[in-house]
Amino acid sequence: MKSFIECSCDNDHCCATPNISRFKHLAKACGISVNTLIEEQSTVALAQHDTEMRFRALGARGSAKRGLSLLDKLDRAFARHSRR
Repeated sequence: MKSFIECSCDNDHCCATPNISRFKHLAKACGISVNTLIEEQSTVALAQHDTEMRFRALGARGSAKRGLSLLDKLDRAFARHSRR
């Protein structure tokens, strides 16, 4: 079985080669394997996707008027906080 980052191209100048090198460099800088790096990044991407889907589902069910009211409340709270 091939590793996740191995290229399946048949030529010597594969377009994925620069990215593979970048993944290897990043993994080394973090002190982890490339596979661990990919797993961690996949987990982050899935969490972001799940959060967006939940946000969209809640937004579709909610009241636009109430949502705008809450955003205004947040704006006021952040404005007070930033003046400190």
